[in-house]
Amino acid sequence: MLFNSVTFFVFLIIVYSLYRLLPHKGQNALLLVASYVFYGWWDIRFLFLIVVQTALDYAGGLVIHNSFITKKERLTASLWVIGSAFAFVVVQWSKVDFLRDSVSWDEVFSWRPGWLIFFATCIAALLANFLYAKLSSLDAAKKRKLFLLFSIGGNLVILGFFKYFNFFIDNIEVILRGFNLNPAIFHLDIILPVGISFYTFQTMSYTIDIYRGKLEPTHKFTDFALFVTFFPHLVAGPIMKAHDLLPQLVNKRQITLDQTVRGLHLILYGFFKKVVMADGVARTANEVFGAAAHLSWMDAVVGTLCFAIQIYGDFSGYSDIARGTANLMGVDLMRNFHFPYFAKNPSDFWNRWHISLSTWLKEYLYFPLGGNRRGALMTYRNLMLTMLLGGIWHGAAWNFVLWGLYHGLLLCLHRVKEAFWTLKKFSSNSLVKAANIAFFFCLTCYGWILFRAHSIDQIKEITSTLFLGFGDLKLNAVLPTPAALVGLPVFILAEFIGYFTDGKPLNEVLPVPAWTAMYAAMIFALILGAGYVPSQFIYFVF
Repeated sequence: MLFNSVTFFVFLIIVYSLYRLLPHKGQNALLLVASYVFYGWWDIRFLFLIVVQTALDYAGGLVIHNSFITKKERLTASLWVIGSAFAFVVVQWSKVDFLRDSVSWDEVFSWRPGWLIFFATCIAALLANFLYAKLSSLDAAKKRKLFLLFSIGGNLVILGFFKYFNFFIDNIEVILRGFNLNPAIFHLDIILPVGISFYTFQTMSYTIDIYRGKLEPTHKFTDFALFVTFFPHLVAGPIMKAHDLLPQLVNKRQITLDQTVRGLHLILYGFFKKVVMADGVARTANEVFGAAAHLSWMDAVVGTLCFAIQIYGDFSGYSDIARGTANLMGVDLMRNFHFPYFAKNPSDFWNRWHISLSTWLKEYLYFPLGGNRRGALMTYRNLMLTMLLGGIWHGAAWNFVLWGLYHGLLLCLHRVKEAFWTLKKFSSNSLVKAANIAFFFCLTCYGWILFRAHSIDQIKEITSTLFLGFGDLKLNAVLPTPAALVGLPVFILAEFIGYFTDGKPLNEVLPVPAWTAMYAAMIFALILGAGYVPSQFIYFVF
């Protein structure tokens, strides 16, 4: 279900209206059902995958912390997995039409692969319980490590299969052909589940934090299931840690007026960034990066700038809508973007861009590798490995690998500069800050070329055009939509105001006429942009 759709508005109105009428336990039950509906609206079969990963980490967390899991807890997790296999895989809901006088139940239950998955799930659940009984005699330390390995390994196997299997086959093609094997026969028709990278990293952090002694597990399966699937941030983040989100879900919530006003501000500005700016410049960026003919220098520059606006407006817009929707329900999600195009250097950028991912990579990869505690060379290695994983996290393609390595190199060069830079007393100068922001914005935009390009050859072509084709100022690409052109000055002004006021709602930092005019301009631009077909959020595929 897309945020920028009429369906979501109807869904949100219904959910929010019921939410305000129910007591806390009823609210949580409603949110869990609503979250499953929200995700299942795209493809209900992948709810089974979410339940499997939920059960894996729920059980793993209990064993890691307590050295055991009770029969009741094991039965609960097993029944949820088996029940989800039947409800989401066996039952073909597309065949159910309650408007007809009769339903063909043979069609509803006739999908043979669904029954195979169901019976395999039953066998797997029995084997898991049998294996637990055999492992229960192990000492506590070994059991903790083993179940942490099960949790991390299981999540990575699922993520790796759905996201990287075909990419892996493509890249061992030479080896396969050496054995007279055709790589095409190994390709599977795999559909990438929406948001799998987000919720996988979130559930992995839960068991890792329990193992580290930073968190106690929840004993209630539905509480943990809601933590995994809470619909505002389910498919594109922010990636929340259990110690930040679980207490807000488990404990009774109180919705304040300030929280509601902040939520409405975030929702409006999020929709403005997505519908007006991101979707409005998308056609220009798509035409430039999809061009078969030679690009002019102006095409390359404008296309790159448009994609920089598109990906920021699209992704931060989603995060704002997610945070705002959660605020309406009394839940605070972490800020995922903090005006990243005002970053002065690569370190500052990753403290502002996709903060939940950069924080996750730092805490669960960079620090365990040694961080910066083992000398300069090891620090550079750790930075490169961390950013390489960050690039691969985004997708199974070489351009994402290059993008991660590029940002890793920028971080390393920044550390070298900081070590030898002796003119730090000038860094507080406003002109120097502005120059640093402008320079690093250019470096960030080049990184977006690596991110957006569909091949290495295209990266070479655009790079050559940018550095060797200056002077060709003819713009061949189509212009952004009228809504984007109207909204651009409002967007730039709002970003500057947000940067200097730490992202506070406009009504808190501007006089009444000024903030009224700003919000009115956003709504006007939204009305202009509402006529276009809603587009999927870019990060849904990650």
